[in-house]
Amino acid sequence: HKYIKYYGSSGINAEYGQCEQGYSTFLIDGFPRTEENWNTWKEIVGEKANVRFMLFYRCEDSVCMTRVLSRQDGRADDTEEIVTKRIQTYHRSTVPVVEEFRRAGLLREVSAGAPVEEVFRETEKVLEI
Repeated sequence: HKYIKYYGSSGINAEYGQCEQGYSTFLIDGFPRTEENWNTWKEIVGEKANVRFMLFYRCEDSVCMTRVLSRQDGRADDTEEIVTKRIQTYHRSTVPVVEEFRRAGLLREVSAGAPVEEVFRETEKVLEI
């Protein structure tokens, strides 16, 4: 398989065109994050793509907060207040999409709270690599 990483929602049409150039499997990273993203995907791509599953890294909010605040190469706005707002946005905007995939039987989860090596091994299993 050839994989394409795709970031964001602003180039779905152009990226999907890669299918005609021999790509049969896409790994779309960080997408969809909102119901609007998912609805746009369905409008543009629709039945042209077989969405096999969403890979979801499950992690407690407190672990995410600790990791973001302690990373060495973090963003300038990696403050507790801003990260709290990002987490709230995630719960409000992304969790409903994750739950839609769960209801459709298209959600594969990996616990991201485990050590990196274990998360990697579990990811390989979920991706069937």
